[in-house]
Amino acid sequence: MSEKTKKIIAWVLIILPSVALLGSAFGKIAGAGEPVEMLKSWGLTEYILMIGIVELFSVILFLVPKTQVIGLLLLNAYLGGAIATHLQHDGFAKAVPAIVLLGLIWIGSFLRKPSLIEDITN
Repeated sequence: MSEKTKKIIAWVLIILPSVALLGSAFGKIAGAGEPVEMLKSWGLTEYILMIGIVELFSVILFLVPKTQVIGLLLLNAYLGGAIATHLQHDGFAKAVPAIVLLGLIWIGSFLRKPSLIEDITN
C-alpha cells in the first residue's frame, strides 16, 4: 500500500468517527436528541453539558496533528466510559457503536502516525 493511500485511509478513519462524535457533542451541549434522553434516564441530567464539552474538546484535540495523542487518550477514556455505561444499562448491542468508533479512531491514528504506539508506551 502506498503512503498516499495510507494517508487517505487514515484521514477517512479519523474524520468519520470525529464527525459522529462532534454531532453527539453538539447534541449534548444543545440538550437535544436521543443521547440526552438516555443520559437523563441514567440519572446524569446535571452532567450532560459537561459531558458534551469534554467530548467536543477531546475531538478537537484529536483532529489537530500536534495534539492528536492527547486527544486520542481522552477519546479512549471517554468512549471506554461510554462502552462500560452502555454495557451496564443497555447491554452489548447499544455499546457496539462506541466500540466501532473507538476501533476506527485507533486504526486511523496508527495509520496516520505509525510511531503512535511507541509514543504512548514511552
